[in-house]
Amino acid sequence: MRFFVLSLVAACALCWCGVRMVTQRHRTVALGYDIAGATREQSDLEDELRRLEIVRAALLAPSRLTEIALTAGLHDPSGDQVVLVALPREEARDGD
Repeated sequence: MRFFVLSLVAACALCWCGVRMVTQRHRTVALGYDIAGATREQSDLEDELRRLEIVRAALLAPSRLTEIALTAGLHDPSGDQVVLVALPREEARDGD
């Protein structure tokens, strides 16, 4: 009877270890898939960032802005339309 109980306990412990190993392996594989998905998403976002930087550069091109300004009726200012404003001097700080 004692041998049977010890054998049953040992079999249960062995099964518990096996289930634990399978569970751990499943978690490892699931994390691997999560990491692969996050890496793919990061790559997609980096590609979109590069594409948006190109679009931004095209929209801010000086030739495009000049064309839009001329279409809107804007022109270069004449000399009397330019007003120079002097910046106020920075006052000396106490102790300097």
